[in-house]
Amino acid sequence: MMRESDDKRAMGRARTHSVSMDARERVVVTGAQELLSFNDMEVCVDTPLGVLAIEGEELHIERLNLDEGQVIIRGYVYAANYDDDMDRDRENGGLIGRLFRK
Repeated sequence: MMRESDDKRAMGRARTHSVSMDARERVVVTGAQELLSFNDMEVCVDTPLGVLAIEGEELHIERLNLDEGQVIIRGYVYAANYDDDMDRDRENGGLIGRLFRK
């Protein structure tokens, strides 16, 4: 049987998330839950704190390990931001969910 303190520690680990950038050329994301989309101009990663969008040029995924929750992105980074609209779309079932809402 799991004690309450064990449960709280497990939840804390599940919500751990960080983003670090090195010289606008390398981004390390921890706590990644899912790679939602990527191309050479944008990488979108689902995290415990929302959808993180990395924008730039010549972006590529250097490492993807969702078991460890890690994504490493290389390229020239213009911006890194959390996309609240994508979070709302995901919660509402996306575009299809909005179209067929009761």
